[in-house]
Amino acid sequence: MKRLGVLLIILLILSSCQIFPPADAATGSFNLEINMPDVRPETVSLIYQNSNGESRNVLANLTSLGYDDYITSDIKVMTGNYELTQFLVLNDQDSILAAAPITGSTKAISVSSSLPYAFSVTKNCSITVEPDIVTYSASDTPELYGYSSSSVNIIGLYDDFANSINHFSFDIFREIIKNDAGNIFISPVSMAYAFGLLYPGSRTYTTEEIRNVFYLNNFTDEELYQLYKDFGDYLINLDEGVNFSLAHAFWYAPEYQPMSSYLSILTSYFDTEVSALDFSNTSNAADVINNWASDNTNGKIKQVVDESDVTDLIAALANATYFKGNWLNGFDTKDTRAETFYTNTAGSDSVSCQMMQGGTEEEPWGMGYYGNEDIQLVRIPFKTNSCYEMVCVMPKDKSCDELLADLDGEQWNTWMGFSSCRELILNIPKFKESYKYHLKDQFINLGMQTMFDNADLTGMFSNINSLAISDVIQGTFIAVDETGAEAAAVTVIGVYITSAPSVIELTFDHPFIYAIQDAETHAIIFIGKMKSPASSE
Repeated sequence: MKRLGVLLIILLILSSCQIFPPADAATGSFNLEINMPDVRPETVSLIYQNSNGESRNVLANLTSLGYDDYITSDIKVMTGNYELTQFLVLNDQDSILAAAPITGSTKAISVSSSLPYAFSVTKNCSITVEPDIVTYSASDTPELYGYSSSSVNIIGLYDDFANSINHFSFDIFREIIKNDAGNIFISPVSMAYAFGLLYPGSRTYTTEEIRNVFYLNNFTDEELYQLYKDFGDYLINLDEGVNFSLAHAFWYAPEYQPMSSYLSILTSYFDTEVSALDFSNTSNAADVINNWASDNTNGKIKQVVDESDVTDLIAALANATYFKGNWLNGFDTKDTRAETFYTNTAGSDSVSCQMMQGGTEEEPWGMGYYGNEDIQLVRIPFKTNSCYEMVCVMPKDKSCDELLADLDGEQWNTWMGFSSCRELILNIPKFKESYKYHLKDQFINLGMQTMFDNADLTGMFSNINSLAISDVIQGTFIAVDETGAEAAAVTVIGVYITSAPSVIELTFDHPFIYAIQDAETHAIIFIGKMKSPASSE
């Protein structure tokens, strides 16, 4: 039996490799070539689909061929017939430079051949696709080319924000594994959006702590608010075949009125449910939050807080993130069997699990794969157009914790870039688990030194200065089976009033050292030791 090792599983957005149910195991590839005089294009955003109507989104870099000609690298796919249905040329700022118009659009009359562009890929061959494009002017809109402004897929617009989330993801994951040797499942996006709700109420050093921990220093406040809104809409609408939702809530004690400017941001950019809640009735307060969590996670997270978590709070902020998708290639239940899963890479300990199998020697699956001396990874896409995928990374010799020690967003993106469509037989366990985390200590270790004892949240309540965060709590759920995956997370941040600093009474009633010094430079002018004070009289 082949050793399986320990799986590091992370749900990731944005697929970059084709997986279509293959009629045979043959593969080929295609690239795209354009001519763009007087301007330097950086990437192309394209959508193509196979004869079954299954589509893929790709953001491909361009390489100069000279004489204003540019080409992408090969995109490997299964053999068959395809149609190019979107083609946008972007610069390094992700602005549209040119577009291939769709048949029936206003701009279609400007080209000899409009989209969709049909092409065929044959075994072990690479073809070049050259769609007719029209230069995009400052007054143009996507609608003139047959596209929708709300759905035009320009992944690069959100790259910086996604990279910030990924950098934070590995930071918080490393903090959690320091004290948790078991299974772990978290949602960095849910945490990022929960703190996104807190951010407009923060000021001075608290704002700085949030920016530093979540890698947000390259964005202005206005850019951040708009990014939270647009990126959330982007995730929700990314794939019509996947059920993805984000929900936000803010509860406050009725005796404390939040600032109208703060509530305006919550409702305008996060579509937040805002309501008063009597936290002194801890049982009811916990029930209200838990019922909201259940309602917004399809009943998968029924209890994220208990009474002790809401004691002494005057406010609570929450994000709920929910995902459910079916695999583009489903596993057959008859192929699922009991197998050994080795709980360490040495193979000395093992458990029995239900192992799913996809693909066969005769009809292997084609999907994103990458392997090197340290890891093997596979990218398992969801229906309908593979814009969501589950990435599984398995260390060869290291433990998952050792691999995570040096893993960051840059390395992760490098692995994704190196992956390519390969024929394979996939064996992966099915599982279903729930978790709950109290993350106060982890966030303190990441740099939120004052958040939990003396936060500056003067942008949240105008008449309260002594506020702090009680805890950051996240409940999660994950189920992976033959049909697909379902995942949910709820993150709750509690806000309470800190007590006024106690008066310190200090009595020098035993020997002490004393000095007279310059208060600015601390230059000691006189210094002494008082062992036994005598009367000056």
